[in-house]
Amino acid sequence: MNRNFWTELWYFLLILMAGFILTALITFGLSLIMPNAVNSVFYLHLIQWLQTLFVMILPAMIWCRWRCKEPYAKALYLVNTASWKQYALVFVVTLLCLPLLDVLAETCRNLPLPASLQAMAEEESATQEILLEKMLDMNGFGGWLELILLMSVATAIGEELTFRGALLAVFRRYSSCNKHVVAILIGLIFSLIHMDLYGLIPRWLLGTAFVYLVYETGCIWPSVMAHALNNLYALLQYKGVIDL
Repeated sequence: MNRNFWTELWYFLLILMAGFILTALITFGLSLIMPNAVNSVFYLHLIQWLQTLFVMILPAMIWCRWRCKEPYAKALYLVNTASWKQYALVFVVTLLCLPLLDVLAETCRNLPLPASLQAMAEEESATQEILLEKMLDMNGFGGWLELILLMSVATAIGEELTFRGALLAVFRRYSSCNKHVVAILIGLIFSLIHMDLYGLIPRWLLGTAFVYLVYETGCIWPSVMAHALNNLYALLQYKGVIDL
C-alpha cells in the first residue's frame, strides 16, 4: 500500500463520517419535532432512506468529484458495458446460489464459538431481529412497494456505489494489491460493516463475488442486480412469502 492509497482512503472515510454526522443531526432534529414518531415504522424507514442517501450514495459521488475529478459514470463504473447475456447469467446464477447461501448461513450459526463471541453474536442477532420486525411491519400495495424500493433497490444501489464503486476505485487506482486481494478485502469490509457475526462468512463471499462481477463486466450494474435480488429474497423470507 502506498501513501496515496491511505490518503485517498482517509478522504473517503472522512466523507462517509460527514454523512453519518449529517444523518444523525437530521434524525435528532426530527426526533425533537416529532417525539411521538421516534419508534414508528415511518421514522425507521426515514432514517434508512437518509442513511442510503447521505452515507452511501452522496459520499461516493462527492469523493469522485472532489478527488478523482472525473465523470461519475467512469470513476464509479456506471457505464453499462455488460451484455444482456451477462445480465441473464448473473440473474440465473444468483437465484441458484441464494438457497446455498442460506445453508451456509445456518451452518455458520451452528458453529461452536467461544462463550464471549457466542453471547455477542446472539445479542447482535436478537437486536437486528427486533429492528427488522419493526421495519418490515408494512403491508398492502404501497407498503410492499416502499419496502422493495428501500430494502432491495435503494440499499443495493447505495452499497454497491460505496463498496464496488468508490472503495473499489480507491483500491484499484492507488494500491499495489492484485485484484484478488482487493476483492477479498472489499468483501471482508462489506461483511464487517453489517456487524453480524453469524452472517460474516456468507456476506464476505457475497461481497467478494460482487467485486468479481465488476471485474468481469466492467460496470457496477450486474452487481447491483445481484445485490437487489439477494435483498429481495431476504425480504420475502422475513415476510413469510418464501418458506424454506
